[in-house]
Amino acid sequence: MYTITEESQAIYREKGSKFIAICAPVRTTEDVDEALRNIRSQYPDASHHCYAWRLNPENISEFIQDDGEPSRTAGIPILNRLKSADLVHVLAVVVRYFGGTKLGKGGLIKAYSQSVQELLNQSTMQKLEIVDDFKIKFPYHESKQIEIIFQQFDATVLESNYDESVIQVVTCGNIFAKGMHEKLLSLQYLGIEVTQMGTSYRVQKI
Repeated sequence: MYTITEESQAIYREKGSKFIAICAPVRTTEDVDEALRNIRSQYPDASHHCYAWRLNPENISEFIQDDGEPSRTAGIPILNRLKSADLVHVLAVVVRYFGGTKLGKGGLIKAYSQSVQELLNQSTMQKLEIVDDFKIKFPYHESKQIEIIFQQFDATVLESNYDESVIQVVTCGNIFAKGMHEKLLSLQYLGIEVTQMGTSYRVQKI
């Protein structure tokens, strides 16, 4: 599964019509709405603003919009390109300026699909990895031991709280999570406590 981290754009032309394909990184439907407002404000005189989005890699949600084009000739081909690329957290918009020649349903499907393919060909994609998050509580004098374990299992500290003990929230790649969890549990006699908080996704380190 992949995502994008920055907006990109490509232009495709077919029988006088101009298709401007834009992809934007989004995390929520609020992000989608904001991105759409920005794109519509940039191209207010376009004939159509057709789009599709995919969110939430753990339980994927999708949406399409034909925006006046014949049903299933714009949103579906845009979405299918995103699905073929295994992309999530992404919005793809194709802005069309009608050139005077009707393309027919088959021609529209091809044009919208090819527009997004041209866009993806020049977009930078990054792989998503499954990660597990943990809350770990330990005495100050075990800090070095904990640091070594984090390095061993490539864990990243997300937040820290220093009180009577150290409490840290860390994230660890799913392939290492079980090993780190077992290692920390084996050190409970040192006053180390570990709680598994859940699973999520992050952009994989390059």
